[in-house]
Amino acid sequence: MMPPSVGPFVYLDYNATTPVDPEVLNELMPYLGGQNFGNPSSSHAKGRHARTAVDEARGRVATLLGCDDTSVFFTSGATESLNWAIKGAAFKQREDSGRNHILISAVEHVCVFEIVKWLASVHGFDCEVCPVDSKGRVDPMKVKSLIRPGKTALVSIQHGNAEVGTVQPIADIVAAVEAVDGNVIVHTDASQSAGKYPLTVESLGHPDLITLAGHKFYAPKGIGALVAPSGVVIEQLMHGGGQEFGERCGTENVPWIVAFGKACELVHDNLAMYMEHMSSMRQLLLEALKEAVTLEAGPGAWDSVRINTPLDDQSCPVLANTLSISIKGMQGADVVKELGDRVGISAGSACHSGEHVLSSVLHAMKVEPSWGLGTLRFSIGRMTTEEEVRRAASVVGGVIAEHLQSDVEEDTFQ
Repeated sequence: MMPPSVGPFVYLDYNATTPVDPEVLNELMPYLGGQNFGNPSSSHAKGRHARTAVDEARGRVATLLGCDDTSVFFTSGATESLNWAIKGAAFKQREDSGRNHILISAVEHVCVFEIVKWLASVHGFDCEVCPVDSKGRVDPMKVKSLIRPGKTALVSIQHGNAEVGTVQPIADIVAAVEAVDGNVIVHTDASQSAGKYPLTVESLGHPDLITLAGHKFYAPKGIGALVAPSGVVIEQLMHGGGQEFGERCGTENVPWIVAFGKACELVHDNLAMYMEHMSSMRQLLLEALKEAVTLEAGPGAWDSVRINTPLDDQSCPVLANTLSISIKGMQGADVVKELGDRVGISAGSACHSGEHVLSSVLHAMKVEPSWGLGTLRFSIGRMTTEEEVRRAASVVGGVIAEHLQSDVEEDTFQ
């Protein structure tokens, strides 16, 4: 076994969360610990200053997405945005026209599944799941076939997948839905996409609702947005003092809103550079992993590794930073624990009551458990260095090789 810690920790779990960018931190600090502490609802100078800061941040979000400022509603993060979008659309549609059908994909975040399960069990909504192919991709024509004219209230399909990186053809999905029933509300969860893939209202085909999460692109945890570029009206979740155009009440979290706006500005100004860097680091990681595994476990060892992220399919775009691999016969969750304080990555399985369970995304992609339970997800950051990538590949590759060699030894003595 390798020692518990050799050298500095390498973090390659940026799809889980990101640090606050130094430029973002500099922007928010005067509103957190300085003199800019006013309530945006106050009419005096400090209140007006805070209101201006919120308005400027809203404008930065709108500039990133290419929409009107009034389309942007700040929230506490993706979970709130998803709850508001899905529940709000479902309740409003049923109240206005009796629509009771909700369609989501099989690779949504667990939050979305929990919301629709609640809507189905408590409120009687008819919730349906659209399948995906082996790359985790939704077929727009399949979505089209599942729309029930006059009955479907909402279609909610994520944009970028956190586990394997697959980017859905949201514009084609929007067009497919509108071709059947133009009154269906379309929402996309773009939480994982900002800063890793081009993201504008136009490129998304003008969906009705878009969810964003600040901590996925170098803003603090606890800030996000729900964007409604079409002007669609949905039910409120939070009532109170009339903030956020009267749609999402509660005193604005000015420091975090300022930070979110700055993070959006950085993405708008630097996306091409970010994507090029992360993509090149991912390619280096893949090559270095293969080299490390082959060097330590033999030339045929890489045959026991499957790449889940569809990197070689030009028809299936992926997030710039994500790499998912599966090692046959290995337990990914055990490897993540074994890496401990050396390399931070995620597994494609979870351990419940001592039993390893395949993730819903890999299950939906029909990945065999013998492969899928050995899944490791690497997610690169915009500040990840070549040195970090090579070090991580050496450490993780060594652990993979060790497991593959132990499997060979077990087979030999059986």
